[in-house]
Amino acid sequence: MQAILNVALPVFGLILAGYIAAKLKLLGGSSTEALNKFVYYFALPAMLFLVMFRAPLERVVDREFLIAFCAPLGVVFVITVVWGRLVGRLRLADLSVQSLASCYGNVGYMGVPLVSLAYGPEALPYAIAATILTGSIMFGAGIMGVEADLRSGQGALKTFVGVLGTVARNPLIVAPAAGAAWALSGVPLFGPLKTFAELMGASASPCALFALGMFLAAQPIRGELSEVAWLTVLKLAVAPIATYGVLVILGEEHSLVGRVALLLNALPTGAGAFVLAQKYDRLVAQTSATILVSTILSVLTVSALLAVG
Repeated sequence: MQAILNVALPVFGLILAGYIAAKLKLLGGSSTEALNKFVYYFALPAMLFLVMFRAPLERVVDREFLIAFCAPLGVVFVITVVWGRLVGRLRLADLSVQSLASCYGNVGYMGVPLVSLAYGPEALPYAIAATILTGSIMFGAGIMGVEADLRSGQGALKTFVGVLGTVARNPLIVAPAAGAAWALSGVPLFGPLKTFAELMGASASPCALFALGMFLAAQPIRGELSEVAWLTVLKLAVAPIATYGVLVILGEEHSLVGRVALLLNALPTGAGAFVLAQKYDRLVAQTSATILVSTILSVLTVSALLAVG
């Protein structure tokens, strides 16, 4: 449990700091939105650029890991969408955000150090691959879903062109693509530019979590409790169970690939889901509460997983 506490407590601390700052009115009323925009347009793109630039491409395309990590999240995604559509009667934009809340794990901020502590440096490339898949591809899919919904009614071709144009200009899509292109070019990253990107990228998670705390201080979440409970169960229980099932089918339940995939898919919802929710003002209270509750409960669930694994 000490390992997960070492990683989770700073997350709680950042959320609490934002909560206290908002309650004491230390920052202006629009600070949450401003901080979130900083993360969305500057800090997170810088982090994703560096992640892609440094990516071990052979691990990113590792077939066993891709299946072990992505297939269970596909199961959770389908459950979330079907439930949200049939029971919640949600539109596509809300379904896209809610799917991030149930599938978007905190693989960067919590997963990388936990994987390193539990399985050593040889497992880190898999955690980095998961960070890329989560931060770039999953986030990009969420953006496309929201944009497609918000542009609906314009005609199929106009909607497609509009979504494509928006995605092509989105910093969270452009930055990782630029990082991958730079890496493939073989050109070294200029020293000052590398330092700038490292400094900017390092602020992404702390600022997003601080903004999350500020939002929670201002918004009641009582009306969201049933949805939050459901999304938390999906993230902390259904996702790892589905992962184990996939690993058994692959015969990888005892391998390093399998253990890393299981740990990463058992992590709580990441702050990136809140960043997208607030950017488009969709299910913000529900998403932020899911991040908080799943992070708190993950101290127990992830500790139990590490103990038996």
